[in-house]
Amino acid sequence: EKAKATVLGLSLEQYKDQLAAKDAEASAQKAAREKAEADFMKLADSSNRDLAKAKENEESLKKDLVGKRKVHKEKGKEAGLGFTYKKLSNGLFEVSKIKPGGFADISGLIQPKDVVHSVDGAACEGIAGPMAFAELLTGAVGSICELSLSRGESTDVFVVTCTRMVADTTAAAPGAALDAAVAAGAVVTGKKPSDDDLQSIKSDASKSTSKAVALGFT
Repeated sequence: EKAKATVLGLSLEQYKDQLAAKDAEASAQKAAREKAEADFMKLADSSNRDLAKAKENEESLKKDLVGKRKVHKEKGKEAGLGFTYKKLSNGLFEVSKIKPGGFADISGLIQPKDVVHSVDGAACEGIAGPMAFAELLTGAVGSICELSLSRGESTDVFVVTCTRMVADTTAAAPGAALDAAVAAGAVVTGKKPSDDDLQSIKSDASKSTSKAVALGFT
């Protein structure tokens, strides 16, 4: 050490002081690295715990929603409006087939090729797809659903207030379902059907039992 100090032009004491300072600096740098690594590991552990907790909460929420949906279904039946449909390129939905014994069949107010523009005020262009459309059409039996429709080449839009009902294709069903639909207040363009309309509806309803059962979306 004395020789090295002499080469550097330092006294032995000065040389030892430099060595001690370098050792202290190296120790401080090592301690800083170890602290940074420890802080990082703590942060990583905390983030992992937060992610695990968030996932646990998400799973709990899903179970809760599924449970509520199950309870809702158990409390009462759900039904649609009794027609199948397809999504058009312009985002609207077209009625494909009428299901026997459902509201569309019994009332005669909805026909194949009718185009649905909105459901309860929700524009069809903003509906993601057929499943989302089905959710809007489906509800508790006896609940009301308002459709905005156009028919044929006409661009005029008319409103039909529908009653969700479970399809019944038995011989006695048409008249009973018709009474239920009228009692619920089926409305076309804001007015209740006239006597001629009701007679036409009853005539169409009497033919429902001879139709093939249509499968597809509600």
